[in-house]
This record gives sequence, C-alpha cells and structure tokens, in this order.
Amino acid sequence: MPCDCLNMCTRPLFTRSMVLSVVCMLLLFDNAGAEAVDKKITVLNVRIENDIGVENASSIATEWLIGSIIRAAPDIRVVREREAAELARLRTPLSADALSPPVVRALRKSINSTHVLAAGVFLWNRKYGITLKLVDLSSPDVPRIERTWAESVDDIPARIEDMVFLLFSPRSGSAASERAKRPERRQPEAKEGAYSSRVSALLEAHPEMVYVPGGKFVVGNNNDSDADNIPLDPSRREGVSRLVLLAAEKPEHTIHVKPFLIDRYEVTHAQYKKFRTNHEFPTEKADHPVTGISWYDAQAYALWAGKRLPTEQEWEKAARGDDRRKWPWGNVFERGRCNLGAGTAAAGSFKGDESPCGAYDMAGNVQEWTASDFLPYPGNTSKDVDFNPKKKVVRGSYFGGNDFLARCSMRFCALPGAPGVEPDGRNYAYIGFRCAMDAD
Repeated sequence: MPCDCLNMCTRPLFTRSMVLSVVCMLLLFDNAGAEAVDKKITVLNVRIENDIGVENASSIATEWLIGSIIRAAPDIRVVREREAAELARLRTPLSADALSPPVVRALRKSINSTHVLAAGVFLWNRKYGITLKLVDLSSPDVPRIERTWAESVDDIPARIEDMVFLLFSPRSGSAASERAKRPERRQPEAKEGAYSSRVSALLEAHPEMVYVPGGKFVVGNNNDSDADNIPLDPSRREGVSRLVLLAAEKPEHTIHVKPFLIDRYEVTHAQYKKFRTNHEFPTEKADHPVTGISWYDAQAYALWAGKRLPTEQEWEKAARGDDRRKWPWGNVFERGRCNLGAGTAAAGSFKGDESPCGAYDMAGNVQEWTASDFLPYPGNTSKDVDFNPKKKVVRGSYFGGNDFLARCSMRFCALPGAPGVEPDGRNYAYIGFRCAMDAD
C-alpha cells in the first residue's frame, strides 16, 4: 500500500455520467438584528439529469455556489440540508419550487429564514445554461431570477459568482452597473515575460522545470463535506475512514512560500538510470515515472541533479495555485484527465492533469516523495491520525487511486527507508518523485 501510515486501499472512479443539474439551496436570514445579520445557507441534495460528461459535477457545483455566496456576502454561514430540516422539524424535502405554507412557516419560525435560493445548470447546444432563483418567503410568488450562459465548464464558477453578486446587491441600476461595483477578480499569475532575469536564466538552464511564484498561500482543507460529496465505489475499500484522512489536512492555515522551480514531470526511469547506472526497468517504460525507491534515493538523485525535494507546502502550491482548487485543473473532477488506471503511464501523457504552474501528473500516475516530515499542521490536535516525525509526507494520488485521493490537499506518508533498501518489506511501487529548486 502506498501510504503505510494510513493503511488504505483505493477504488476506481465513479462513472462519467455524473452531470451538472439543479442545485437547490436555502438562504436562511436571521432577523435578530439589522446590524448583525446571521445568514444561514442550507445546501440541498442535487438532482442528476442532463449528461454533460463531468464527474461528480453536482457536488462541485454546490461548492461553487456556496463559495460565490460567501464572497458576495461574507456574513453568511453554510448549513447543510439535514441540519436545516432537523432545526425546522421538516419531514418533506426542501425545494425552492415547492414551498408549501407549512414549510414556509417552519423555516421562518424555527430558523428565522427569509429567503430560498435555487440554482440550475444544464447543457444546451454545447453551452451551459445557468439559472439562479431567489425566493422571498414573505412573497414566494415573486422570485428574483438571474440567467446566463457559460461557454465551458471552466467558465461556470465565474458566471455563478457574477449572478450571486447581482442577486445580493440592492437593485439600483442595470446589471452592468451592478457588476461594475464588484471587486476586480484576481488576475492570473505572471507568465514568462514577467520573470526576473535570474528566474529566466534558471528556466533557460532547466527547461524541464516550471516557475511557481512566492507569496501567501492557504494550505490544507477544512471541508469535511468532501467525505460525502465524492461518491464511494463499492468495488474497492479505502481501509480508513475518510473523516480520518480529512483530519490530517486540518486546519487550513496561511503560510508564506518563497518562489521556486519544480519539475514539469515526474522523474522517469531513464532519467534515474543516468544517476544510478544499475537501475533496471522494462525498456518500454523508460519514459514512465521511476518507482520502488526509498526517500533517501530520491533525495540523492535530487542532490546529484543540483536540485532538492520539494516541501509538501511547495508541492501543494504547485498543484493547486492560489485559488484553493480541489484538483490541479479546477473544482470539477473529470474522468480521464489524470492517470487513475491500472498502471503507470508515460510522464506527462495525461495532458488534462496540468496544474496552474504547468506541472503534470500531480493528481495521478504515481505518488511523490516530499522533503517534509509527517507532522500535524499548527493547531491540529487529532488523535485519529498517526502523525510520526520518522515518516515522510507523500503527495498526490497514483494509478490505483480515485478522485477523493487525488485532491491537492490530500496527505499520505511512508517510512523513508534507506539508500537502496526496502524497509519492512515495502517496495514503494506506487511512489515516485519530482525535484524542486530555489528561485531566489
């Protein structure tokens, strides 16, 4: 097993028929006071309808909507559907399209809610239609509705954020004027033309590497809903509770990372053989990532190449960028974008598995050694995770993994071993590595 500390097995991905569809949410406004309004959002289960070929799209669309609402109105608190139903003592499903008088009275009385928000996303003529409907419980027959189109799946989050901003903003003008009041969206990171002379020289000397800018970066994941929103596959057991795995990722915390370079691809068998000439491998796998080596062997190669192993924080920043995305390419998992199959693949051959900085195979193919010890994040007091400074953090999923394990914040670990030695009978058949380098 690739992660000895978590002792877990993995499963194949869910079918590709998961789709974006109707996303219903409740905005529960607390009427306790005008100066301190506690807005509560209840997320309803998503109905799957039109096939647009996006894996686990319904739960991801829900997260998009939650994130957009929080950005538009920071005083809002998220409450899941089950909690809202329990608080209101409801036995019928919550739906913005079927709010019976008893349901309305229960929501307004038990939770002091005033509004319901329903959202829908569907595919039509190769475009994605998005509708948001805000229902005022005091006059449910007169909803506020915003509609728009997205050219691609990747455009949906921005469109949702625009619409949420319009719904939450007082109507004082046209949609264009309201949109103009929004804070400017964060621009993409500077490309090669903006690199310093030193970075340009390093990239010229190491064309196999990509640049990752420094700065503040949020590490980790506080979202326990990942355990439920990403479906299980009964054909494979995971061995350890997902909540235990998620406990190792807590809490989210902000750090400062210096700029660095990281290998575009995982180190291959052919590259490793130049360092260790007695390394043996099938000739047809020369361009596949090297596996079966200890942490010390990986570190030795990195030093030989004039580089080093990345820290786990650097690895995570290279994998997810600055927008806290779930997977290297974004917040929607799409089957086939990364290698979660039956064996290793040529490094970089899955072009969909590309991170914001241009690094490949950070979600699939093989797991990767980092320079970091497996320690709890600051403030983590979990007793369920076997934190151990003698173990090294391993990042990224592997060819036998799944979408849950392929998340950028997922932490694995393994004993480092010794040079050329396989400790405790473990062969590290799932673990490879890539190198990093300081950029300043």
